[in-house]
Amino acid sequence: MTATVDTQTAATGTFARLRTAFVAMMTAAARRRAARELRRLDDRMLRDLGIDRGDIDAVVYGLDSRRAQKSAPVAAAPASSANDNADAVQTPRAA
Repeated sequence: MTATVDTQTAATGTFARLRTAFVAMMTAAARRRAARELRRLDDRMLRDLGIDRGDIDAVVYGLDSRRAQKSAPVAAAPASSANDNADAVQTPRAA
């Protein structure tokens, strides 16, 4: 019976590590996509958002100390409409 318990524990641990790696990859992809979308905006639009072009990576990856107290890092660029959200990646939430 201990062999069964050890196998179940190992399987659970392996699944948890795979899930953590998957979530990390999806989060990284969403952040890269958000940075790419922000870089496509012109300077006026970035100013409207309160972002300088040189601060895009800091904002997206949560390194902007000016915003740290106000909000969490940007995970993905906001969709402009429900129809544009078709190819958005859904990041699984931790259980």
